[in-house]
Amino acid sequence: MSTQVNKRIAKNTLFLYMRMAITLIVSLYTSRIVLKYLGVLDFGVFEIVNSITLSFSFVIASMTLVTQRFLNFTLGQGNSHKVSKVFSTSLNIHLIISVVFFIISETIGLYFLNHFLNIPEERCFAAKVIYQFAIGSMLFSVISIPYNSLIIAHEKMSFIAGISIFNAMLRLIIVYLLTIVHSDKLIAYAAFALFVTFIVQCSYVWYCWRNFREHSKYHFERNTALFKEMVAFSGWCTFGGLTSICKSQGVNFILNIFYGVTLNAAMGVANRVADAINQFIANFQTAANPQIIKQYAAGHIDSLSTLINRVSKFSYCLILLLVLPVFFNTDFLLHLWLVKVPPYTTIFIQLLLIFILLDSLAGPQWMSILATGKVRNYYIIETIITFFLIPLSIFLLKMGFDATAVLVSKIAINTVVLIWRAFFMAKNVGISAFTYFKNAILPIFFITPIAIIPPLIAKQYLPQGWIDFILSSTIAFASVSLTTWFLGLSQNEKKAIKEILLRKIKQDP
Repeated sequence: MSTQVNKRIAKNTLFLYMRMAITLIVSLYTSRIVLKYLGVLDFGVFEIVNSITLSFSFVIASMTLVTQRFLNFTLGQGNSHKVSKVFSTSLNIHLIISVVFFIISETIGLYFLNHFLNIPEERCFAAKVIYQFAIGSMLFSVISIPYNSLIIAHEKMSFIAGISIFNAMLRLIIVYLLTIVHSDKLIAYAAFALFVTFIVQCSYVWYCWRNFREHSKYHFERNTALFKEMVAFSGWCTFGGLTSICKSQGVNFILNIFYGVTLNAAMGVANRVADAINQFIANFQTAANPQIIKQYAAGHIDSLSTLINRVSKFSYCLILLLVLPVFFNTDFLLHLWLVKVPPYTTIFIQLLLIFILLDSLAGPQWMSILATGKVRNYYIIETIITFFLIPLSIFLLKMGFDATAVLVSKIAINTVVLIWRAFFMAKNVGISAFTYFKNAILPIFFITPIAIIPPLIAKQYLPQGWIDFILSSTIAFASVSLTTWFLGLSQNEKKAIKEILLRKIKQDP
């Protein structure tokens, strides 16, 4: 893997981490204020109603991957002329999807809202109103996917970081407006959120028009072959996106049906913590994803194998740095963060942290599979395995297990998928499964238990409070760092890191 590739990934990761640091602080602060002013009941209503439209968000995630795959693959081949054709064809597809989404949302989605969800009667009208705002937000997001994907394909992560910070600032303004508005705060909050989504998505369009005019200029493409190829590819990706419904919104719906909106509020808080931590890996992997596809398109399988192994291992270790302090201090952080903590929030967060650790390995796997373009069998098998989460969760709850059984099932199913995906990647991408488990997975088995022991022991003797939090977090951070360095990195990786650090030191005055 070339030094230039490493530098590009490192530079883009830095931009995305700057974004993450600011958006993380804003997200945690705004969640506290929103929960305070909406209350547990309205916050739960907001979460479960948004879950309906978010059930269709797998289409956004799938189409984002499809568009990025074709744009990155075309750029990797050096075919600049074809990029504009891919973009225009993608935009046509997304316009069709937005129409289909609108029809489904106003029929099936609305029927589900009215007849299946467990929403207090006095908040039914507000639920219907914010549902319409959620539909609007989703439509803006769908139409802007080709523009967002074009920016990522050109690896302009500085703009992605900047617009995310702008988004965070707008959401701070929303929080302020929420404190002074005198009408229904739930409806007002949803309306403000729709406006922010519109502004942000328009920013992506503006940037592409200004910087990638040649690629983003829309033409009514009649390239039937390309259209069919992208639709077929996106069809299987969308089908595979059903797995995200099972793992996220499916869990919300099950909890709502069995327990009501209170546990949806707890899951909403847990998801915000999980999303904040996930940003660390999303940033790192977003910077690496274009190179994964471009390396495959160029036929550099050995470099691709090295890249995937490193991204997988580094992703896990970076997440572990964050997960351990939060896991051991969940109660302290929740009471410091929120005015009122919904029941089950602590255990939900801790189980989601375990899920995030495992799922951090998934990104490089499926991105390499996506690069091949052969995704039909992959998505069929993955969807079948993941779908078992729904009947398994319902069965356990009916057998008398508590709400945590749903998340435990989620972790178990995801573990099975991770193992199967590694072998599928080996067969279809050409990367040795043995090499992957040896270089990416095996170091993790040594790092994790050894890194956990010091902070676990420290928690037994430290007094609860700020001293406990600071010392246990410091010990956890040091423990993960040292075990990663001595047990997780190869000699070549250590050498590369030392060279980067020495170069940075010499550059400083």
